[in-house]
Amino acid sequence: MLFRHMLLHHSRRFSSSAAITPPLITPTLLKQCSSVSQVNIIHQQTLVQGLITHFSTNLISTYIAVSSPSHALSLLQNLAPSPSAVYFWNALIRGSIQPGLLNHSLALFRNMWRLGWTPDNYTFPLVFKACGDLMCCRIGVSIHGVVLSTGFESNVFVCNAIVAMYGRCGKLDYARKLFDEMCERRVYDLVSWNSIVAVYMQRRDCKNALGLFDGMCKLGDIDMRPDVVSLVNVLPACASMGAWLHGKAVHGIAMRSGSFEDLFVGNALVDMYAKCGMVDVASKVFDRMKEKDVVSWNAMVNGYSQSGRFEDALGLFEKMREENIELNVVSWSAVIAGYAQRGLGCETLDVFREMQVCGSKPNEVTLVSLLSGCASVGALLHGKETHCYAIKCMLNFEGSDLEDDLMVINALIDMYAKVQKYQCGTHHV
Repeated sequence: MLFRHMLLHHSRRFSSSAAITPPLITPTLLKQCSSVSQVNIIHQQTLVQGLITHFSTNLISTYIAVSSPSHALSLLQNLAPSPSAVYFWNALIRGSIQPGLLNHSLALFRNMWRLGWTPDNYTFPLVFKACGDLMCCRIGVSIHGVVLSTGFESNVFVCNAIVAMYGRCGKLDYARKLFDEMCERRVYDLVSWNSIVAVYMQRRDCKNALGLFDGMCKLGDIDMRPDVVSLVNVLPACASMGAWLHGKAVHGIAMRSGSFEDLFVGNALVDMYAKCGMVDVASKVFDRMKEKDVVSWNAMVNGYSQSGRFEDALGLFEKMREENIELNVVSWSAVIAGYAQRGLGCETLDVFREMQVCGSKPNEVTLVSLLSGCASVGALLHGKETHCYAIKCMLNFEGSDLEDDLMVINALIDMYAKVQKYQCGTHHV
């Protein structure tokens, strides 16, 4: 009310003045706005007083600040293109980089380009991220053409965004070709190398990911020393390949650079050593971690379980409960899998029931282990219930792919075959 009263007061002063007076609406006044309705009042006054051209950019900025992009866009579309005002387009596009609005961000970019605005090195990374998130390579390739036509092909930030976009879209050959061109032109930085390693890891090409990481380390440039992102990218490759010597070398880099203190690096090291069968080393890394989360604990529980030290896995699982670590599906699945692998079907089913009581939703690993448990004790009814659950949910798992679906299907076939044999054996007895 005070704000409105002040505006009305300014309006009366302006209308009662016979002489030309300085503009009563100021950028400071606009900055005081905290709602769309307040900005609308000032907007109306600028139109009445003929000051709209003078305050267009201030109004656009304020509309963006009060989360009214539609009002900002209507003004921006009538603004003459200028390099200093590209910032506003970037702000609108950035605000649309979220689920449900990604297509809108690309529409904004098309609108901007159609109206004669030239994108800058902040615009392109935003729209390439949208293309990657939408996995829309066709539009990404078109915008790559715009990059070439506007002379931004030598901008490392833009090129890094293109590499990442092609990776997200599954175009490994496009990403690698551009990366190689960047290296030839010496248009690269640490982010460039991290991006291409991440692209190979997305495609589960651990060998090339490790090769690129080694190539980066051999550059000998102080600005190219591996950072936290580099280490977290490459350690899963070491784990997948069982390359513990390579992983140990990465561990050394982490220690020398101080990155070992990072939670994500610590988790990746624990996971790498555990998957390479070096559970005692994993345990030492785990114990030395100053900060731990559920991922840290899960890596150790899984490591103990997979290496045959199931009692240690159970002990750590119980310790998680004692320390009020919030158990997730990975925590439960590790224990369920451990029981199932040892043919302890009843215990497998008991832990699964407990998991359901706690409200944790099973994933593919849980179902495969549960089906194995059902098979070991001939629990056909529980197996059928799991089958129904799989039909209902297996195609909707977050991050699910064809390989995961086949894993569940194979477990179902195996369960029915073993249960039938189990029942036949019981009848013969």
